[in-house]
Amino acid sequence: NMGMSYFWSGLGIMAKKEFSRMLAINPPDELKVEALRVIGLIEQGSMATILKKEARRYYHRGVEKFEKGDYKGAVQEFEKGSTTNPRAPAIHYYLGYTYYKLGNYRAAVSSLETAKALKPVEDKFIFLTGLAALQAGMSGGQRSLQTPEVNVGSPKLGILMAGHAFPVHG
Repeated sequence: NMGMSYFWSGLGIMAKKEFSRMLAINPPDELKVEALRVIGLIEQGSMATILKKEARRYYHRGVEKFEKGDYKGAVQEFEKGSTTNPRAPAIHYYLGYTYYKLGNYRAAVSSLETAKALKPVEDKFIFLTGLAALQAGMSGGQRSLQTPEVNVGSPKLGILMAGHAFPVHG
């Protein structure tokens, strides 16, 4: 839908025009509801604020799906959130962690590197990026590591990987 493309690009006026055109042709109820919701958001305020709210919505839905083990559904929510607010490190972290859980280590590294760039002092970003990079470098014949269940909030946890210690400070 062109209206959503304009919306995600921050072009509220164009999005509103496109949704108004769509409403004029009497779309199915689900599209009508979404169009009215987005038009309402646009009329509420600045696009930056609206996009941050939308990103939070996707983030929370992604976390819910992640916690239920619906990793593919979580990726979809976090992808939408990262597109909506590309400067939100938590969204990129969870997107990377979800990719890690799915075994897509290269995508995990990419998302985690983005999270690290946005918030370089976050230890859990650094730790999980290292694990994902290690996994991404393994050939198909090598055995893979188990998904870590690590409490990164614990004080001074040293992790030994590939002959190097990676300290994680809580």
